[in-house]
Amino acid sequence: MNAHTHRKPLFLTAVILTLTLGTVPESKGVEPPRLTFQEAIATALERHPRLEQAQYRMLAAQAQTDQATSVLYPQLWSILNGTSGSARSNTSFTSGAIIENPNSNQVTVGAIVNQLIYDFGRTSHRIKAKELTAESREHDLRADQGFTILKVEEAYFAALNHRELVTIAEQAVRERSLILRLVTLLSQRGKRSKIDVSLAEVEVKNAQFLELQARADSKVALQQLNNAMGLEGKANYSLEDPGQSDGPLPSLAQLKEEARRQRPELEAVRMRIESKRAAMLSAQRQAFPSLNISASTGQSAISDRNGKWWYGAFGSLSIPLFTGGRIESEIREAQAIQHETQARFRELIQEVELQVASAYHTHEALVRKVDVAQAQVRTARTALDLSRQRLRLGLGSIVELTQAEVAVTQAETTLAMSRYGIRTTLAALDYATGTGLRRYTQKE
Repeated sequence: MNAHTHRKPLFLTAVILTLTLGTVPESKGVEPPRLTFQEAIATALERHPRLEQAQYRMLAAQAQTDQATSVLYPQLWSILNGTSGSARSNTSFTSGAIIENPNSNQVTVGAIVNQLIYDFGRTSHRIKAKELTAESREHDLRADQGFTILKVEEAYFAALNHRELVTIAEQAVRERSLILRLVTLLSQRGKRSKIDVSLAEVEVKNAQFLELQARADSKVALQQLNNAMGLEGKANYSLEDPGQSDGPLPSLAQLKEEARRQRPELEAVRMRIESKRAAMLSAQRQAFPSLNISASTGQSAISDRNGKWWYGAFGSLSIPLFTGGRIESEIREAQAIQHETQARFRELIQEVELQVASAYHTHEALVRKVDVAQAQVRTARTALDLSRQRLRLGLGSIVELTQAEVAVTQAETTLAMSRYGIRTTLAALDYATGTGLRRYTQKE
């Protein structure tokens, strides 16, 4: 890719082979390959087609810069020219006017070189515009890298979240199966009716259904992670939890300031504004003269006499007098595009600040939500224990017990989703401020 991307990790080759070909067996006796958080990001930066597209767009822009710069160098052609009748070739290797010359055949071979001398900055401003556009493409590439990192982080945390939801669903099946055995035992002793047993069986089936759904969602999440890394094939590997960094966030004003400094999208549009300004100046310079020189040499062979070497040199000063409004229209177009780009820059600043504020406030809300969810889990666990005791003593009902168990499952699910929601919003905040991009692409 470029100098900012990670080197391919040793893990990457194995992951690409196994995940792309889908050859990892799913049998319980075979341990799937491990995928760490850092390896997932490095794989995406190396493999994702989005970044490949951005890379080629940057290379195309650099090639356009070289094309514009080539005008500053001498332009050399070799030419073979033939005439017949009264026409003759002139020093610019074009057929001259038909004058009173003897009819004959002429063949001329040679070379001609043209050189731009001065055009009042028209070419230099056009080159500058292309250079700035190429630089903006480099920032576009970095912006795509930042977005790719965000999508990997979101997919990775979502996969971890679904894995934990599978664990919660498995626990729900075990606990509801214990309730079923307890109710069945009490029914056999005549202390509970068969209706209670049926109700307990229904709750076990509900828990099994939730477990199946959780497992299916977990597989989908792994496939989405595969997609975020730019890989194809079946996704079957184990994830390592990267842990969560604790600590207070900077103020919202500080985060917005970081975003203005670090977001590559903003820098790309800044470059485009300067590029459009240079393009406008180049368009304005078309109204000024342009000075060129040309030189040619060759050999002509005419049917009525022997050929001979010759040379010629001439200069030209071209001044546009009337172009049907073309130059004026190009100037207006360049000005309009520049103003459009400036408006896009202002709009983008608003979008970036909105992204920062949204992630910041969502993070604050989720932190408080986790505190509430932890209290809910403790309360639901206590209620479940009390419901079990009441059922054993014949004071409670099976409905009360199953409702308590469902409350535990819901509280634990909410807690897990809130915890991983915090990590996802931190990733979104890193993306919004450009911090995540700097962290993962500037390591040596």
